[in-house]
Amino acid sequence: MEKDSKVKLRTSEDVYNRLKWEGMYDTATIWIGYEDRFEGPMEIAFDSFEPMALGCDGQIPYHRVWYFRTTELDAPNDGILWDRRRRYDVVFKSGETIRLEQLQQKVERHGVSKADSECWSRDCELLDETRAAVTKAWLNAETEEDKQRMRPYGPLRWEQRTEEEEERTEEEEEGEMEHAAVGGDEAVQQEVAVDA
Repeated sequence: MEKDSKVKLRTSEDVYNRLKWEGMYDTATIWIGYEDRFEGPMEIAFDSFEPMALGCDGQIPYHRVWYFRTTELDAPNDGILWDRRRRYDVVFKSGETIRLEQLQQKVERHGVSKADSECWSRDCELLDETRAAVTKAWLNAETEEDKQRMRPYGPLRWEQRTEEEEERTEEEEEGEMEHAAVGGDEAVQQEVAVDA
């Protein structure tokens, strides 16, 4: 009898505990996506999450957790750290993570081959579902402050990144102009000293 070649995906509880206790990421930037029975896709800040475990009162049971993501702007893969439906796990590299990363690299270099097209299109569909859930959770956020902290995917996230880069560029340009002005004054002072 042939064994199943799938690598087991680590549980949402395992991922939660590693993120909480091992400091891999700043927990202030992590959001937990879950499926609410009535509202649909929702998100909660990692630091506000109270798991419903054996003997503990909590808000959300681990089996309802769909994904973990970070809002750090330089995070790869749209910030997804763990996605149950895609069997994707950056934290432990469990599930289909390594195969999906290899497939992504292959597609980036050579395009989608006929042999990989079904797997690639399925992964793209699942990733789109997760992105849609993130967007819906963002739209359902209770406060504008939460919306600012959540930074969803797509155009809104890219606009945020662009605005921050523009601010940094403006600050750098202002610093260069001030430096040039100071340098220019010194040059004038040196010329005056030489003439005297």
